[in-house]
Amino acid sequence: MAGKNDTANIETSQEIDYREIAKYTVDLLTKMNVLRKPNGTYKNTEALLYRYNDLKKSIKDREEEISEIEQYGLRGKSTSITKLPSSGSRNEDRDLEQEIIDGLTVDIKKTQLVVNRIDRIVKKYKHDKYGEIIKLKYFEGKTQQEIADYFEKDPTTIWRQNQRIINEIKVYLFPNDVIDELRA
Repeated sequence: MAGKNDTANIETSQEIDYREIAKYTVDLLTKMNVLRKPNGTYKNTEALLYRYNDLKKSIKDREEEISEIEQYGLRGKSTSITKLPSSGSRNEDRDLEQEIIDGLTVDIKKTQLVVNRIDRIVKKYKHDKYGEIIKLKYFEGKTQQEIADYFEKDPTTIWRQNQRIINEIKVYLFPNDVIDELRA
């Protein structure tokens, strides 16, 4: 007759088997690209650098949107067709407009902080022999071969130098995530 300890041992060994099966399944699905591993700091750094120009454009777009709201009010509200507002209605519209402007202003400030941070980090590499790789690849969209031609170097050298620089930049952009990756 099985005792309590025997039952506990069986349950523990079954748990381990389930964990092994689950791990094997996750690994297999990941290899098949059904499950994707979360982006690491390297890929996130590259993604952020690739989006640098879009981030700058989004700031301008939001500033233009604020200007339009201040100048014309909310879109889709033509004062020539609508009824004359009651005393509270126009105030509510102004409050809503101000709320939207405030939200856009916060978004602009957050995006500007990211852009400024990238600018400061890229500046740190202006004396690096290969620092210009960042601007050429991520901001101007040059291919690895075009960059290699620019530097008159082998594409493999450009690839290695790009990796080195991204690995350094990721520490500035995502310091906490880098620490977490090192702990894992």
